Amino acid sequence: LNSLNTTVYWTERPRNDSTKTEDFQGDLQLDDFNESVDWANSNGITVKGHPLFWSIPKAIPDWIQKYPWVTSEKFLEIRIRNLCARYKGKVQIWDAINEMLWEAAPKNLATRNWPHTESMENLVEYIAPVLKWAREEDPDALYCINDYGLGYSARYDMVDQNGNPVNAAVQRKRLIELTERLGDAGYPPNLIGDQS
Repeated sequence: LNSLNTTVYWTERPRNDSTKTEDFQGDLQLDDFNESVDWANSNGITVKGHPLFWSIPKAIPDWIQKYPWVTSEKFLEIRIRNLCARYKGKVQIWDAINEMLWEAAPKNLATRNWPHTESMENLVEYIAPVLKWAREEDPDALYCINDYGLGYSARYDMVDQNGNPVNAAVQRKRLIELTERLGDAGYPPNLIGDQS
């Protein structure tokens, strides 16, 4: 083994064993993540932090949801800049965005109806800044957009909030389009993660 995927969720509910870093506003809890990162680095293992941001209600702290998106986005920027600066040279790869193809953009969480197919414009609008902030703090790390349900064997046959089909083939096409659009905006991901 030569790499470690270590979790650094902002929060994740209802319960799991993953590291939650800020369930309460301003109360950073990074001890578990620090331990994993330090252990991996001391053993010559590449570290991947997972994730900088996941746009799903259970992964966004309750305290942030009382603010309008424009304010919440500032908290998100602080989170990303702090993590990438703090772990510069220690975390070599980040899942910058997790599972975006099945979820609403943060500004549309109130109308989320899973599976939620967000417009490319709205995806780029919130993902490009995440990649920008992260790279400004650590330009040497690699940044991944990560998703699931992309494999040929995935048997998803659902419809989104607008009645459009959602399946592995559709999501693969959307991932390619998203990657191209992020590149056109000047913020291409370094990697694409596939949880198939």
